[in-house]
Amino acid sequence: MKNILPWAIAAILLFALIGVGTCNRQKNDKIEDLEAQLEFSKKETIQFQNKYGEMVAQVEQIATTNEKTIKDLSAKVFNLTASQEATVKKVTDFTRIIQSVSNKNPIVIRYTDTVEKPSDFYVGNLVNKDSVVIPPRKFQDSTANYSIAGTVLLEGVTIDKVNFPDTLSTRTILQRPKGLINRIFKPNTYQVQSIHTNPLYQTSGIQNITLKEKPNAWNRWIKPALFLGGGVFLGSKIIK
Repeated sequence: MKNILPWAIAAILLFALIGVGTCNRQKNDKIEDLEAQLEFSKKETIQFQNKYGEMVAQVEQIATTNEKTIKDLSAKVFNLTASQEATVKKVTDFTRIIQSVSNKNPIVIRYTDTVEKPSDFYVGNLVNKDSVVIPPRKFQDSTANYSIAGTVLLEGVTIDKVNFPDTLSTRTILQRPKGLINRIFKPNTYQVQSIHTNPLYQTSGIQNITLKEKPNAWNRWIKPALFLGGGVFLGSKIIK
């Protein structure tokens, strides 16, 4: 037993050193590295239908132990003021969803009044005959926030194509209370933030639930006991 104990303690310390070394390597992650991984994961996203025919998107999580990098990466996206970002103590999760609203089939919008003949279509000054719109007449418009194309008909307007691109970003933060007094007497709380790149999108509410995991026996009792025993053993050897 006396011969086994030193080897067991040495093995525990070796595993601990390996774990620290792994963490140190992961902490070398840079913002550019995480952005590159995010771009790659966009290509790896899979989509499938649920039992109601609704599309579900899924992608594997990217893991990092570098708290500063993920915080700085999300700060670039959310663009908070210095005082607002100062309340963010830590970012535990950052998600970016590339999405858009578009039509699969043409949308027909009928006029509420009656159009009897093409000459009833005028734009601008009715006296100016050059302003007459003779259906069918194509139209289209495009900006960074939307694109639309359609046709003006006697019966109404047909929206052939419409698209509203957007990137939704969310992050889970550990937020400090504002003010020195509040930071002394009030605890930090986890909050979820979201932001759209397209100003035409509005968030009306956020709902979030997280799983609070209980510490297992290994992390709560066994590992501390082993490290304590190893420390006592090494200490007794050094004293001798």
